[in-house]
Amino acid sequence: MFFFVNYIIGQDTISSQPTSCGCCPSPYCQAKSTPCSTNSDCECLMMAMTGGGMCTDTVMSCKDLVPCQNDNKTCAAANTGTCQPLGNSFFCLCPSTHFGPVCEYRGTGTDLTVLETILNGSLTNYDQTVENVLNRSNWTNMVAVVDVTGSMQPCAAAVYKWLKLAYDKLNSIKYYVFFNDGDNKADSLKVIGSTGGIYGIPTTNLNTTLAVMQAAMKNGNGGDGPENDIEAILFGIKQCPTCTNLIHIADNQVTPRDMILLSNVTLPVKVITCQLNSYPVNPDLINIASRTGGSIHTLQQDIINLSGIPVNGTIVIGSSTYRRTVNGYVQIA
Repeated sequence: MFFFVNYIIGQDTISSQPTSCGCCPSPYCQAKSTPCSTNSDCECLMMAMTGGGMCTDTVMSCKDLVPCQNDNKTCAAANTGTCQPLGNSFFCLCPSTHFGPVCEYRGTGTDLTVLETILNGSLTNYDQTVENVLNRSNWTNMVAVVDVTGSMQPCAAAVYKWLKLAYDKLNSIKYYVFFNDGDNKADSLKVIGSTGGIYGIPTTNLNTTLAVMQAAMKNGNGGDGPENDIEAILFGIKQCPTCTNLIHIADNQVTPRDMILLSNVTLPVKVITCQLNSYPVNPDLINIASRTGGSIHTLQQDIINLSGIPVNGTIVIGSSTYRRTVNGYVQIA
């Protein structure tokens, strides 16, 4: 038996024949075959009585629907991926045989050998700044923004280990953002503010949080040097509006391409510097902390008064000296 539902909107009559959710045949709302029901122009609402679907823009705004709760067929059916909501969009947690935002690529993605050797204990000489800083801090109600591009595997592994071991601190971090600077997007296509490759997850389930971090690492390794740090920070603030602290686990050896967006950041940023080695702290990371009223954290130091240093004043971080100018901090020695 077929059911037909008629909707009267003004003078237009819209007929929709319920079929499997995601199809929504209607001349008024032409649905597209998009994974996890995230069409920008048409969403499908499952009808409990008929088991079919109808176009929701006839009864509600598409933006009111939560991705992955309406139909979860494309990433699941194609490659046994699992749909994961991401703001108003989604991504897929893929099986080991596939990778990509919707599991569209066959293979393993970015080589995670460094991560795996640290986690299994065969590599012990790695950057432990993240573990040291998190263990000595008492921050609560945090959103954590973590660079997981290829060069950051040792630091990402440290986050991974800390997550698994510090169960009592899981409630301190409410939301995680992992970013890889564009999901291997061509460098020429990276646009400030919309580079992408950003993955977010509330810390309600440890295993899912770890899986999301691995997905972000597998799906992109950064490409060119500059990265989309501020875009990821802004995403984290939007996804966790009740968070009162923000930590940014940053790659000291690269420069954010989107510093122009920094004025939009509304929380003090606590920057944890990774990949420091024998290099001085990147002045751009100091300026992210200073201009937001935040702080800089290294393996040995916690510098919390950056915004209080007067213009022409200096500060020593590690073995390097920085002067504050009207345009921000610069290294002078």
